[in-house]
Amino acid sequence: MMISGLWRISYWMINGAFLLPVGIVFALAFWPEAGGMLALWQQGMPLYLLHTTILVCGAVALSLLIGLPAAWVMAYYRFPGKRGVAWALCLPLAMPAFLMADFYADMLGQHGMLWSLFDLPAFSEESAHSRTLSGASVVLALAFYPYVYLPVRHALESQPPHWLQAAQLLKLTPRQVFWRLSFPLVRPVIGMGAMLVAVEALNDYGTARLLALPTLTTRLIDAGVLQGDTQAVAHWTLSLLPFVVLLTWLGLRFARQQRQNTFPGITDYIVKPELTAGKARLVTLVCWGLALLAFGLPLGRLLYWQLANIRDGWNATLLDALLNSLTMASLAAVILCAMMMPFLLFIRLAGLRAGRVSFALAQWGYVFPAAALATGIAMPLIALDNGLRSLAMLAEMPFVPPLFSSVWLIMVLVYCAKFSRFVLEPLSVSMANIPSILDQASATAGLTLWQRGARVYFPLLKPQVMMGVVILFFEGMKELNAAFLFRTFGWETLPTYVFRLAADNLLHWGALPALCLVVIGGVPMLWFQWLWKGNNR
Repeated sequence: MMISGLWRISYWMINGAFLLPVGIVFALAFWPEAGGMLALWQQGMPLYLLHTTILVCGAVALSLLIGLPAAWVMAYYRFPGKRGVAWALCLPLAMPAFLMADFYADMLGQHGMLWSLFDLPAFSEESAHSRTLSGASVVLALAFYPYVYLPVRHALESQPPHWLQAAQLLKLTPRQVFWRLSFPLVRPVIGMGAMLVAVEALNDYGTARLLALPTLTTRLIDAGVLQGDTQAVAHWTLSLLPFVVLLTWLGLRFARQQRQNTFPGITDYIVKPELTAGKARLVTLVCWGLALLAFGLPLGRLLYWQLANIRDGWNATLLDALLNSLTMASLAAVILCAMMMPFLLFIRLAGLRAGRVSFALAQWGYVFPAAALATGIAMPLIALDNGLRSLAMLAEMPFVPPLFSSVWLIMVLVYCAKFSRFVLEPLSVSMANIPSILDQASATAGLTLWQRGARVYFPLLKPQVMMGVVILFFEGMKELNAAFLFRTFGWETLPTYVFRLAADNLLHWGALPALCLVVIGGVPMLWFQWLWKGNNR
C-alpha cells in the first residue's frame, strides 16, 4: 500500500519535535559568547562528575544485588505467603526517593534521632561526606530496585516451561539452572533494568539536594532555578552528554536483544519447587524487611505526623499543585497515546527501518535531563509568542496573551518527550506481533488506513494503550526536575510542593501532601501487580 505524503510529513514532524529541544540546548552550549567547558571546570565540575559517577554505579550495583535474587526466588519457587511478598516488593515504587532520603537523614544523620538517642560520637567532615555519598546510593537502590526486579521476574516467568522440565530431568541444581539456562536469556532484561536504574539515579535531584550532595544534575537545575541562566543549563547538560550517549546506546542494544529473546504465547505451566519451612521464613522475613525499610518506615512517619497535626490539611496552594499535576499528567498520557497510534501505523507500513530512528529518539529523550528538555522546549515557544506580540503591536492590535509559552503546554510537551519510550516500545512490539495477513484482509475489504487502525489494530492494542496511559500518568505525577524550573514563577506541582516542605523541614506540620503523592504513586503499582498472573501461582 502506498504511503501518502501526509503520513510522511507527520512522521518527520514528530521526530523533529524530539530533536528540536536537544538542538536548541546544544546551540546554546556552543554559543560564541559562552564561557565553555573551561568555566565549568573552574566551578568544580571534576567533583560533581566524581560524585555523579559513584552515585550512579553504587545505585546500579546495589539494585542488582537486591533485585536479582528477589526475582529469582519469586519466579522459580513456591512458599506460603508468596502473594503478599510479591506485593510488598513493589511498594518502594510508590515512595519518592527524596522522601526516603529525608527520613533516613532525619534518623541516621549526624544530628539525627538515632545519634541523639544513643549519644553517639560525631564523625569527621571527610567521614560525613563519605557516609552521605554511600547513604544516597543506598536510598536510590531501595527506591529503584523494582526497575530490576519486575522485568527480570517477568522474563523468568515467561521462559518456556519445557526448558525447565528438561533441566529437572537432567537433575541440574537451581544454581546451574540460573547460570546455564536462565541468565543467558534474561541478560538483556537485566541490562535494561540496570540502565533504567542508572537513568533514574543520574537524573535524581531531590535526594542529592536534600543530602547536600553536589552532582551534575543538582548543579544543572540550580543554574536554571537560582541563576536563571539558560546558557549555564546548556553547559551543564553538555557535561552530562557522555552519560546520556552511553545509556542511550545501552538501552537500544538491550531492547533489541530483549525483543529477540521474547517468547510470546506461552501458556503451559510447570509445578515449581517449594521452599523448605526454614528458607521460606527467611525469604519472607528478608522481603518484608526490605519493604519496611524502603516503604513502611517512611510511610509510618508521615502517618504519625499527619495524625499528630490532623488540623493541618488542605489549603489553596496544595489544591492548585495537585490539580496541576493531575491535569498535566492526564493530558500528556492521552495526547501521547493518541499520537502513537498513527505513528505506529506509518512504521508498520514503512518497515522496521523507519522505526529505528523513532526508537533511538525516544530512548534519547528519556535519558536526556528533563530540565534541559524544558529549557529547549520553552525557548522557541517563548520566542514564538514574542514574535506574535510584536506583529500585534505593529498592526496596532490589542494585547495578545501568551498562546504557546504557557507553563501547561511546556510541561505537557516535556512529559511527552521524556516518557514516550514507555508507550512506543511496548506498542511497537505488540504491533509487530499482529499477523500480516490482517493487512491483506483489511486491504481486500477496502478499509482506509484510518479505518484499519480503528477497527483492526486498536482493539488488539487496547491493553497496551491503557498500560501506556497508566505509566505516563504515573511518571508524570512523580516528575520533579522539569517542574522545579517553573517554581520561580510561583507555579507548583505536587512533587515540587512536597519537596519544598521537605527541604524546609516543614513536613512534620502536615504530611498530607506527601501522603497524597505516595497514594497516587501506589495506585498504578497495585494495578500492575493485579495484571500479573504470576502473583497467584
